[in-house]
Amino acid sequence: MLQQTRRTMLAGLAAGVALTAIHVAPAAAQATKTAKLGHSFADSHPRAAAMRRFAEEVAKTTGGSVKVEVFGNAALGSEEKMLIATQAGTIDFYMGALSPIAARKKELQIFDFPFLFASDAEAAAVLDGPAGQRLLDSLADMNIHGLAWSGGAFRNLSNSKRPINSLADMKGLKVRVMQSPMALASFNAMGMNAVPMAFTEVYTALETKALDGYEHPFVDMYANKMFEVQKHLTVTNHVYTPVALVVSKKFWASLNPQQQAAVQAAAETTRAFQREVELREAGEVLNELKAKGMVAVEMPPAELDAIRKAIQPVIEKNTEVIGAAFVSDFYAEIKKQRK
Repeated sequence: MLQQTRRTMLAGLAAGVALTAIHVAPAAAQATKTAKLGHSFADSHPRAAAMRRFAEEVAKTTGGSVKVEVFGNAALGSEEKMLIATQAGTIDFYMGALSPIAARKKELQIFDFPFLFASDAEAAAVLDGPAGQRLLDSLADMNIHGLAWSGGAFRNLSNSKRPINSLADMKGLKVRVMQSPMALASFNAMGMNAVPMAFTEVYTALETKALDGYEHPFVDMYANKMFEVQKHLTVTNHVYTPVALVVSKKFWASLNPQQQAAVQAAAETTRAFQREVELREAGEVLNELKAKGMVAVEMPPAELDAIRKAIQPVIEKNTEVIGAAFVSDFYAEIKKQRK
């Protein structure tokens, strides 16, 4: 009788444990990790559309266990501030240029070398290859996990003072450049007065004539309505600036392996979408800028050669700063894609 009572009690306890497990498991499965993603692009920019797509992909591929809230228009601060916050783990994802940390991660300054890439396709191939992956991996010591080089574009020059048809025409222009030592030195070598400035401050500086001009891809110029404060546009394609999608190591470590794999896959899927939209719009937006009143000219090849000659000492100096072996290997990767 005593044994039967014990068996009954044990069976009851087991049933209770099982019932509790049934209720706990769904609760654990329903726990959602919510992440903040910051970028500086206007809502109309293809990169903003891509990040909305990324959030949708993450929700879908993680079964809703990871939710990404997207904050554009620099709502979370300048790119530099967002990168610092991503390192600290107070922002979970960031998409944009990595130039604000190039002074501390010197290899990233390679992207400020003028005329590094010959085409969008060439740049994408290098970034998606071993050289690009090594750069993403190198962010680990800054508490950042690199997911993907998600897009990029060639930069061109605009100003409110005069048409720029030659290297000589650049002399004395006060121009905003990215917060990168290489960009600053390059534009000074062209004879301009280069001013490093957070992008959030640029429109006002152009509007008040505190700056004469700046350099940016066409799509960004249009998305940020620079045609309202800039008259002259010069097609130079002088620098290709890639943007990366990165995540704080703190948030990345909080994900289980399945969630990490899903987020990585979502980043790569979004990369393809982002590049496609960026390229399509870049092909259309130059005409839109002209329709809004900007006057565009193409820098003659002979003058582009003059620019290359003017900045060559800067490239040589910065090759030593970055590391000659690294620069040589990077150019070798480009050469492979150029064949």
